[in-house]
Amino acid sequence: MARKEIFYTVEDKGRDHGKVFYIREMSATQAEWWAIRAGLAMAKNGVNLPDNFQIWVWQAWRKSASKWWLKSLQRMHGLSWTN
Repeated sequence: MARKEIFYTVEDKGRDHGKVFYIREMSATQAEWWAIRAGLAMAKNGVNLPDNFQIWVWQAWRKSASKWWLKSLQRMHGLSWTN
C-alpha cells in the first residue's frame, strides 16, 4: 500500500515563507516506535500517562519482537548446517 505524499509550501509570513517541504506518511512500524519513545520521554519528564501505558508498551514491543523472530527464522530456512 502506498504512503501518502505531499509537497507543502509555507504561505505564512516569516523566515519559512515560500519554503517547500516534502512530507511522506510514516510506516506503521516507524509510527509505533516513535509513539513509544515519545510516551516514555513524557513519562520520564513527569507527564501523567494512562495507567495502562506500560501494558500498551509491552504489547507493542512483544508484537514487534515476534515479527523480528519470525523474519530471523525465515532467513535461516535453507541454510546448510553441515560443514
